[in-house]
Amino acid sequence: ILPGGNFESLPHLQSNGWQHVKDDQADVKTGVELSLHAPRSGRSSLRMQCWPQEGVPVPLVLDHPPVVISSGAVPVQAGQIVRIHGWARVPQPVEATLDGLLIYDSAGGRDLAVRISEAEDWQEFTLFRAAPRSGRLSLTFALCGFGEAWIDGVTITPLLHSTASPNASAATPGIR
Repeated sequence: ILPGGNFESLPHLQSNGWQHVKDDQADVKTGVELSLHAPRSGRSSLRMQCWPQEGVPVPLVLDHPPVVISSGAVPVQAGQIVRIHGWARVPQPVEATLDGLLIYDSAGGRDLAVRISEAEDWQEFTLFRAAPRSGRLSLTFALCGFGEAWIDGVTITPLLHSTASPNASAATPGIR
C-alpha cells in the first residue's frame, strides 16, 4: 500500500507525499538522487549521500541526521498489523555516527529503528507493526553520518485487520 517504494519516478514519489527533509548544516554537503547505478530491482534506487564540507573542520560526531527522506503516509486502522519490507545497501561504514542508516516508521519511532552501519551487498530489512490507533503511517530513512546509503523495493503490506468491536469486553480472552 506504499506508492513509490520502488523508486522509479521522481514525479510519482513527489505526488505521493515523499519528501527530502533538508537541513542545511554548515559543515556538511548532502545529495539525494534516484540512481540508475546497480539498483536492487527495476531501473533505479534511492541514493543518499553526505560528506564533509571542504575547508571546514570535520566533526567527530554529527548531532542529527544530515539526510532524511520521509515517505508519503498510508492509512492504517487501530490494531491492524503491517509488514514493512525493503532492501538497503551501505557500501562503506557510515562515519561520525553510531546509528549509520536508520529506517523507522511513525508508529515505532527511532527507538524501534533498523540500524545499518555497513552492508556491502543489498541487505533485506523487515519490521512488523501493530497500528496503535487509526490514522496514517509513514516511513523515515535517515543517513546519520558521512557516507552513502541506497534504498530499494520498499513495501508496506497489511497482514491483519483488527476485528474487535468497540464494545468488546476486556475480560474476553483471545483476539477478535
